[in-house]
Amino acid sequence: MKKLLFILGFISLISLKSQAQLYNSAVGFRFGPGFFGGSYKFFRTNDNSLEGIVTFHDSFIKLSGLYELNEPIFEEMKKQLAVFFGGGVALGTGHFGNYHNDVTLIGIEGIVGIEYAFKGVPIAASLDWKPTFYLNGGTGYSGFWGNEACFTIRYTF
Repeated sequence: MKKLLFILGFISLISLKSQAQLYNSAVGFRFGPGFFGGSYKFFRTNDNSLEGIVTFHDSFIKLSGLYELNEPIFEEMKKQLAVFFGGGVALGTGHFGNYHNDVTLIGIEGIVGIEYAFKGVPIAASLDWKPTFYLNGGTGYSGFWGNEACFTIRYTF
């Protein structure tokens, strides 16, 4: 009888854990004013995820690796609606406007957003803001850039 109760309790804990996260993995497209790119997000646990993002802007490309905390907004929608925030690193290269020399930028990135996973359909949509503080790059390139706000649509699996 103890074994049966233990097994039922264990199964209950597993099912509660899986209900807290929106999905396991997702891949999708990002776009915003002057930006577009791709995203892959993977939940490590119920409330934390890793996200890899490729961003294109004119003649500039940036790779980002982010660690994110995900918190449901309403208990009754915990598998659908969540806010997320976190940070990571960014590496970019390209040239800007009238400057024709290539620039390689290394930065620290933050992210804050809201995500909705559609019920019964393997689609999630999010809106986020991803500011970056570039550590190098010379005049006009280093420092704070807060102009990357994007909408992301993902296929979840």
